[in-house]
Amino acid sequence: MTTTEEEHKKLILLDPRAEADIPEAALAPRVATLDGLRVGLLANAKHNADLLLDDIYELIAERYEPAGAVRAAKKDGSAPAPPALLDELAETCDVVITAVGD
Repeated sequence: MTTTEEEHKKLILLDPRAEADIPEAALAPRVATLDGLRVGLLANAKHNADLLLDDIYELIAERYEPAGAVRAAKKDGSAPAPPALLDELAETCDVVITAVGD
């Protein structure tokens, strides 16, 4: 048996697992009430996410007196929201609710 034949008979084991590098993040502080607050509604671009958010806002409006809603949508449900969109929501809204459709 030649060296080349011996090398072909070796079994190489690869570990497909990866170490997750997840930065620590804190939850946003909770508000005591939604009265007088502008509510952002961020849909994820999947079917029915906007309808779910509309229903959620209707429930909010039944229980509180929000200052209004700002509706926005991601263009791709599998990608993070663009930083510019998040900045705009942060500037114009007091709270933001997001939803996944399908």
